[in-house]
Amino acid sequence: MNNWKKELWLASFELKVTAEKRIVSQILFVLFTVFFLISMLDLYIETGLTGFDLLFLIVFAFAGSMTTPKSLQYQMINDNTHVSPYFTLLHSLPINIKSVIRSRFIASFIQAIPVQITVLILIYVLSTEMQTMMSIAEYIFFSIFWLCIGLCLGALFPASSVGHHISKAEYYIIIIALVLCLGAGILIFNSYLGGLVYSTINLVTSWPLYSVIGVIIITIITLKLAIKYAENKVDRMDYFV
Repeated sequence: MNNWKKELWLASFELKVTAEKRIVSQILFVLFTVFFLISMLDLYIETGLTGFDLLFLIVFAFAGSMTTPKSLQYQMINDNTHVSPYFTLLHSLPINIKSVIRSRFIASFIQAIPVQITVLILIYVLSTEMQTMMSIAEYIFFSIFWLCIGLCLGALFPASSVGHHISKAEYYIIIIALVLCLGAGILIFNSYLGGLVYSTINLVTSWPLYSVIGVIIITIITLKLAIKYAENKVDRMDYFV
């Protein structure tokens, strides 16, 4: 219990310090994504527009990281080390490292989830197409499904914040490889399943309970693995190399 209190305190401290910048970024992020998602929805239903899937995925993968102030983001601090400067600061303090790592996950999710929920609510309220495709109950299942996907994808950032010893060139190669894999995955969904978002709509409307239970189990496993990875990684990191 004491560890959880400490982790929540660390997370809340981080969020309070940068609250003003975060809130402005979150509002702009919501307005931008909702406007373009609703604008593209008709075309997506008719043609499987790839841009809709990509933007929807961005909401659930990057809502936390894109609205985080730069000073807290994962970045290059010397020639071969990428890490969150804020994490190195916490690491240097007499605080249990497991509590520090968990606080980074908590802060990231506290920041991302309200943004994602707001986007989901506004899309349903403002889009007659989405209301036609799904009842409120089905949309709740759909929302839970995507919030779980958001937790899985979002876990990448706090897990990475503990740092890596990679050169600038290697960093960009990894980014390019991830973008290419993401693009290929979306194209495959669009070609064979009518689109990433559309396929998840079909999934949760056909098997709502099974699909949500399945994604919750996957999310729990993913978060445990991500936290364990971060704990193991920090033991092998030398932040002064």
